[in-house]
Amino acid sequence: MAAKRGDLKPVDEWEENIRNNAQYYNVVGWRPGGQKKEYQRFDNLIWAKAYAKELMKEKADRIRTAMIYAVGEYDHHALVGSYDINEQWKPVIPKRW
Repeated sequence: MAAKRGDLKPVDEWEENIRNNAQYYNVVGWRPGGQKKEYQRFDNLIWAKAYAKELMKEKADRIRTAMIYAVGEYDHHALVGSYDINEQWKPVIPKRW
C-alpha cells in the first residue's frame, strides 16, 4: 500500500498508537552528557505533566529537560513531550508524508 499525502510516517504511526493506548507514563529527567533518570510513573498524563513541570522548578540546576514517555502494552515506549528549562511544554508532533 502506497503512502498518501497526509498519512503518518510508519514509525510515527507506531509511536502514535503507543501514545493513544498508553498503559502508564514515565517522567524522565535528562542531564547534559546524556544521562537520564526515571523519576516517577503515573497512570494519568495530566498528573505526569504536573509532576514534570514541578520537577523542572525543583531540579533545574541538575536536569535540563523533563521528558514524558507513554508506555504501551508490551513495554514499548514513545515520547509524548517534554518541559524545557523555561518550563515550556513541547509536545511531540508526528511527521506526515
